[in-house]
Amino acid sequence: MTSPEIERALGAFVQAATGWPVDLTSPDLTLHVLVDDQGLFVWTRRVPGPGGLPVGVGGRATCMISGGIDSPVAAWLMMKRGMRLDFVHFHSVPRTDPASLEKVVDLVKILIRYQGPARLAMVPLLQIQEQIAARCPPELRVLLYRRFMLRLAERATHRFKSDAIITGESLGQVASQTIQNLRAVEAVASMPVLRPLISFDKPEIIARARRIGTYETSILPHFDCCSFLLPDNPATRSTAAELEDGEAGLDVPALVQEAVDGTEIRKIDVPVPWSAIPSAAGGAP
Repeated sequence: MTSPEIERALGAFVQAATGWPVDLTSPDLTLHVLVDDQGLFVWTRRVPGPGGLPVGVGGRATCMISGGIDSPVAAWLMMKRGMRLDFVHFHSVPRTDPASLEKVVDLVKILIRYQGPARLAMVPLLQIQEQIAARCPPELRVLLYRRFMLRLAERATHRFKSDAIITGESLGQVASQTIQNLRAVEAVASMPVLRPLISFDKPEIIARARRIGTYETSILPHFDCCSFLLPDNPATRSTAAELEDGEAGLDVPALVQEAVDGTEIRKIDVPVPWSAIPSAAGGAP
């Protein structure tokens, strides 16, 4: 049978069984039919999938991932646009709990369900943080941490042969994420820094985290590197020149190289089973 013949036969069958009239302009119910070599499949409701582009067509990038809610969602959104990601995580072990490292691994194991295997760079930041705390203005600490993170993420990006850095920053969410501070910190980067969550409110980010299955892992207690040696009154309107002056007493190249030398690269290629991801068990994200 041709497609029009199938339409007429099925339409006549439904009409005979129900007595419903046919309205091709504004129907109350539409029956969809798929014909393939295994038979005819009929449905009345479409469930939207995530959309997006096939894995890899958007290029490669490296995502800065913490153990929190935001960065896994940022990673997933860029995967949705066809980017294949690797990851970089900064830690302050042994001053912070080593269990936080495994929490990040668990998050990446969920995320690779959506793209395939990834590499994860575990970068020690403790020495850099201690030097900043001892030698730099307290109000600039977090911003100087972030500048070093970008420098180190860029080194990882070169190692992974990627073209951009992804962060989970959202405008105004915390003191370091004002537009002035984002600009001042990003001044040290020589490649694009993508922020897919820049306009998201926290409830929107949480809702997406629940849908993709990372939320329950992200909210497990952990003490991350950015919580370490925080100032009481962080700067909210800095400039690149002020941050350069603030880190003038540091041997930046040596600190970066020391962190690079201490970096551990893990290959994450065994994903969490779909059945163990809360949203995946109930439908597409």
